[in-house]
Amino acid sequence: MRGGDMNPLLQTIVDRVHPPQVEIEDPFQLQVSQLDYNSYQGVIGIGRIARGRIKSNSQVVVVDATGKRRNARILQLYGFLGLERIEVANAQAGNIVSFTGVDGLRISDTLCDPNAVEALAPLSV
Repeated sequence: MRGGDMNPLLQTIVDRVHPPQVEIEDPFQLQVSQLDYNSYQGVIGIGRIARGRIKSNSQVVVVDATGKRRNARILQLYGFLGLERIEVANAQAGNIVSFTGVDGLRISDTLCDPNAVEALAPLSV
């Protein structure tokens, strides 16, 4: 389709690819899939919210790949607009977000609602 109209392809994708099934009303759960860093904010975690909702300044429990748990607080929450990070007040299941305030993060860590701690299976590389 060199130089051709992409609208038929995009319409086919919209018609045939269904959105992911998400559980918005269930307790929050996110698995860290990527890490970033800047000297002002420190470690920035990135992941897709598997279920539930989260907002800035929320208390969470971090479960690492060995099952060890610790308390943490998400200070700032960011969504994405293309490749640009934009600060958001809250996010829900299905959203890809980045967040600050959680020290010692590792890829594969699960962030959970403190009242429903359930780790996701560790990611394998």
